[in-house]
Amino acid sequence: MFATPVLAALLAACGPTPSPGARPPGALASASAPVASASSAPSSAPHLPGDIDLEVTLSPEPGPTPVVRVTITARPADAPLTLWTSSRAIELAEEPRAVDARGAVPVSLAPPTNPTGIVLDRPTDGVVQVSYTVRASLPGYPDVPAIAVDPDRFEAAGESLLFLPASLDDKPVRVALRVETDEIGAGPTTSAATSFGHGTRVDTVARTADVRESFFMAGLLGKGTFRAPEGNDDAAWLGYTAFDPRPIFADMAGLRTALTQIFRAPDAEKLTFLILSDSRPPGSFTVTRRPRSVVTRVGVQEAWTAPVRIAVAAAVVHGWIGSRLWIGPTEPAREPLAYWFSEGVTRHFARDRLFRYGLITPAEAAAEVEGLASLLATSPLARLPRDELLQQKGATPIFVARGALYALRIDALLRASKTEGTPPFELLLRDLYQRAAAQKGPLPETAWLDAVRGALGDSETATFQTLIDQGKPIDLPDSALGPCFRKVTRTYVGFDLGFDEEASMRAAPRRLKGLVKGGPAEKAGLREGDEIQSLHAGARSPAAEVSVTVLRDGKATTVRYKPEGRRAKGQGFERKQGVPDADCTN
Repeated sequence: MFATPVLAALLAACGPTPSPGARPPGALASASAPVASASSAPSSAPHLPGDIDLEVTLSPEPGPTPVVRVTITARPADAPLTLWTSSRAIELAEEPRAVDARGAVPVSLAPPTNPTGIVLDRPTDGVVQVSYTVRASLPGYPDVPAIAVDPDRFEAAGESLLFLPASLDDKPVRVALRVETDEIGAGPTTSAATSFGHGTRVDTVARTADVRESFFMAGLLGKGTFRAPEGNDDAAWLGYTAFDPRPIFADMAGLRTALTQIFRAPDAEKLTFLILSDSRPPGSFTVTRRPRSVVTRVGVQEAWTAPVRIAVAAAVVHGWIGSRLWIGPTEPAREPLAYWFSEGVTRHFARDRLFRYGLITPAEAAAEVEGLASLLATSPLARLPRDELLQQKGATPIFVARGALYALRIDALLRASKTEGTPPFELLLRDLYQRAAAQKGPLPETAWLDAVRGALGDSETATFQTLIDQGKPIDLPDSALGPCFRKVTRTYVGFDLGFDEEASMRAAPRRLKGLVKGGPAEKAGLREGDEIQSLHAGARSPAAEVSVTVLRDGKATTVRYKPEGRRAKGQGFERKQGVPDADCTN
């Protein structure tokens, strides 16, 4: 049996992992170089309306060299506005300028090339305005630029675009986000959307750190708003899709409402759902959770399949699990040790909620679980202890799969328990969530183990160590997927390109590296050192053909093959005859 494309879905759903707390701004280099004199800045004093503390204005310009002109105006709070930071390097096209009530302010960059900060070289007075221009690229796949502008669309990740006052990072401020669309799309029919809602101007209250990590897009957008008592969810989509986004967004907005009720979190933030389509092949979608938003990229031929739906649902669940509720280490170097919970438990809970709400079929739920089982059966990393796995490249899907299958086991045991007062899985999570909210911080792993021990006994503490810490095979109960399925043994085939994809695609120029002797790439005719022109791995399933175009002797050669890796036995689930779908969630 071939594995389902769960590896791709795991990578797509994870994206930047939600953190238990705010990340510090990018560290500034010790040296800084002055790049603009006071005479280069405008002389008029900036101002803000009384109900706004921070205004961000983005003006994308398509060409001939695409850029985005950025103007940011801020009101000082308790600290001076002398340091403006980004969380990633920003490629400036022109020197930044600054002005305050006293006039032009000298500016330095830190570091001078690919800066992560702007330093104003004198104390500021009153409202401060900083303006600069950022280089953009044309939209494209597989190299999706962080900032893309063409005559029909604009898309940008805030961390690659915005210098914002560091002194406001952890303070809720009144924000106005403006996207000027005069040069994008077809004039008056063009609109914009951000992580905080749709419209060419969005007013909100947010931490500056969240604005810095937000997303922006403009063009001929489809838009929708889904109203609920606890707050409205917005949706916007850019480009053509093979599915109608409106009922899909309605389902996800409904999921957000259901989670608000499960976790009893009346302060849960509304979400903005953003979809962008491009030329990527089916199966290569990505889903990213950003502040107050879920950003999904799909190809124009991508169907709204169960893997996509589960990935988006997992991003919605991240508003509670993996952010407000974090269990495990929080130090950046050890954070992946917590992925079994932040990503794995999230993955299980998202799939289970969709299954129980009728948004995926029993067969689709089983396929998701078998995909996880296949990954753990066939990956050479799957049997490594957790501390060793931390040191391995590409280990995130293993952390996720372990956690998701372990969560399925605990969920099934809780449902099967006849002990009076045993909480179902969602109530166990709710109790932990409320504990984390009360102490306003992450919980240690002992909090999880104590909760499970209280519900299921001491034996499950040893099971956690066996499955999560040691990486031993996970024994799922026969009833793990409910009355419609029985446990069986499957033979799985792993996904293996047959070379080191990451090293190959990062090389300049791109060259095939790490060719596996006797592997599927070598058997198909690829050679170590081949210059790669394109790689299309689509669904990242061993059953789905990949194509690699290489340049040899001045000629382009396309090689197609199935990336069939290691075969191994693992747990699976077989549908029972005569049990209707309606009974599967009992």
